[in-house]
Amino acid sequence: MRLCDDWPTSGWERHALALDRHQVQADPHLPSSTYQLTLSVVERETGAVLTPTQTIATMEVSALERRFTTPPIQHKASAIFGQALALLGYDLHQEAGILHLTLHWQALRRLDYYKTFVHLYDVQSGVLVAQHDTVPRAWTYPT
Repeated sequence: MRLCDDWPTSGWERHALALDRHQVQADPHLPSSTYQLTLSVVERETGAVLTPTQTIATMEVSALERRFTTPPIQHKASAIFGQALALLGYDLHQEAGILHLTLHWQALRRLDYYKTFVHLYDVQSGVLVAQHDTVPRAWTYPT
């Protein structure tokens, strides 16, 4: 990742301050433990390490909560997707023009990556009227 996407270091004056935010996605199967966040600066063109690696934080990381019992489901379903996922059912309610859909999945094996594509079609015309494409739990539960 670049040091500062909005402001290349080639434009930095001496003593300039820059703020840049980064999201670091941990492996979703990472066990609970204490981890160190380290940082080093590398020359972009050559890959030469410009600074020794620095530990900038030590933090506790908690494993993602896993559920192994089926919760109550409003509408049962039994669809298998690619021998990897089973859709057990869904919950549905509507309020103020918003359709709330909760999908209940069961992993049949460990997955590398997936997204869900939920599309709402008009029954009579077949026209797509709404859609939501995402990684589980609004990108907070990656596979």
